[in-house]
Amino acid sequence: MMIIVIIGIVIVVLLFIIIILLLLLLLLLLIIIFIIIIIIIIIIIIIIIIIIIIIIIIIIIIITIIIIIIIIIIIIIIIIIIIIIIVNVIVIVIIIIIIIIIIMIIIIIIIIIIIIIIIIIIIIIIIIIIIIVIIIIVIVIVIVIIIIIIIIIIIMIIIIIIIIIIIIIIIIIIIIIIIIIIMIIIIIIIIFIFIIIITTTSIIISSS
Repeated sequence: MMIIVIIGIVIVVLLFIIIILLLLLLLLLLIIIFIIIIIIIIIIIIIIIIIIIIIIIIIIIIITIIIIIIIIIIIIIIIIIIIIIIVNVIVIVIIIIIIIIIIMIIIIIIIIIIIIIIIIIIIIIIIIIIIIVIIIIVIVIVIVIIIIIIIIIIIMIIIIIIIIIIIIIIIIIIIIIIIIIIMIIIIIIIIFIFIIIITTTSIIISSS
């Protein structure tokens, strides 16, 4: 009877140890599933951030193109107005020249016409140069603003991703430390129970 009792106790202890080991394996499996879920969530967050960046860049590019088109239209309207004014001035000057032709000598008239043509050409050249310079300055300012905005957005995204990765690493390290502590405590408890069982069985055997 004592041998049967001892064998029963050993079987119960072995079953207890097997159940504890199965529970530890289940805990490890749950931890692995939790880590995989965290990694999938991180990947989804990064993909969403990248899509938002692409949408913001496309919106900025569209806005800049619209601004450039509006500026070019305004400049063309200004050029047309200036040309109309110049044409009116030319007509007035031609009328004056016709009146002067009647009064003055042919040589003086030719000199005046040459001077007027030179002045008109100089004015047109100056206006064209000013318009080209304005267009170049506007385009450069818009491009610089776009580059600065894109750089700021990229830096903010990199900082956010680094912070998320650091938080996840800290959480994983804490979970691993907790698991190790729990496993050590469970192993110590199992060893202590096993020692108690061995001592009790040895006492029972010796007493019998």
